[in-house]
Amino acid sequence: MTSDFTQEIEEKLNLDTSPCYQCGKCSAGCPVRKFMDNPPHRIIHMVKMGLKEKVMNSSSIHICVTCGVCSDRCPREVKISELMNGLKNIAKEQGYDSEKEIIVFDKVFLEVIREHGRLFEAEFVPFYNLTSGHPLAMLDKAPHLVWHHKLHMLPERPKTIHDVRKIFEHFKK
Repeated sequence: MTSDFTQEIEEKLNLDTSPCYQCGKCSAGCPVRKFMDNPPHRIIHMVKMGLKEKVMNSSSIHICVTCGVCSDRCPREVKISELMNGLKNIAKEQGYDSEKEIIVFDKVFLEVIREHGRLFEAEFVPFYNLTSGHPLAMLDKAPHLVWHHKLHMLPERPKTIHDVRKIFEHFKK
């Protein structure tokens, strides 16, 4: 018997978690596993058990980079990377903010990319620091980076800036 949470997730994401038999191959191949509080196979197990609060408050769903290694390695063809990405989006929709700094990082990072067509560190770092509530973080690194020409004070606009903006407009719709 599936829980309401399991059913909700599987219907929203059009995925089936029941084939998973917890072999752990997904977690063994995950390149960011060491940063997660719950490896991918445990997230699937918690979804199947209906442990909504534990899943939605897990840092793992925000740390997952959806590279697809887990899905490729799965002998039962469970779409784990799609599950992780979907769980992250559902957690955001439902107001879970256990990983607020990751969400802030993503938002600021994408805004800087949208504006400049690529990452402009001299804008990104202070904007992220202010938004995340750590205004002076990494400030001591700036002189060294400027001195060694690793931190540019003016943004470089790539020739493809219009293409980058079209991509953002497409996904906005």
